[in-house]
Amino acid sequence: MPHTEQHELGHHYDLRTPEQIEHCFDGLELVEPGVVPVSMWRPDPADIGTPVPVENYDGVARKTPAGRE
Repeated sequence: MPHTEQHELGHHYDLRTPEQIEHCFDGLELVEPGVVPVSMWRPDPADIGTPVPVENYDGVARKTPAGRE
């Protein structure tokens, strides 16, 4: 949706690249599969079928225990 339509509908958001999203996890241990399309964060594909490609990216990370880097 073009930026002007977002503004008119009151749905403002900032799009980020996967690299920009990865930067949000700096200092944390990124969990596999890393920053990927949200449809890839699924259990075994055999359980749900083939994931549908999407343009939304996300990741999961955890704090690194002290002394372990």
